[in-house]
Amino acid sequence: MTVELPDKHLQGLRVTPDRLKLEAGIGLYPSGEVTLGQAALVAGISQTQFLHELGKRRISINYTLEDLEHDLETIRAVYAGTCPSPHPMGRGLGRGATATAYFYGYWL
Repeated sequence: MTVELPDKHLQGLRVTPDRLKLEAGIGLYPSGEVTLGQAALVAGISQTQFLHELGKRRISINYTLEDLEHDLETIRAVYAGTCPSPHPMGRGLGRGATATAYFYGYWL
């Protein structure tokens, strides 16, 4: 898709094409019209960078009860047979963010 904006509509504004792509991705994401991955693609940045941009604007991620249930099923499957020992600092998996970070190999 190509979007054309006449220069006269942008006169006086300090807006770059990259900024417009970012704003388009951020504009579509909160309503659920696009996924996080799709919004990052529209913005032309990685999902990690996109999450950072959402955080800077205090925009919550779209994380539904269905997403949580899917993540919990995935974690249970991982723990069913190949769970390494608990975190050396004694942190459990009580928080979703910790569980997700643990699943992806990172400790918060």
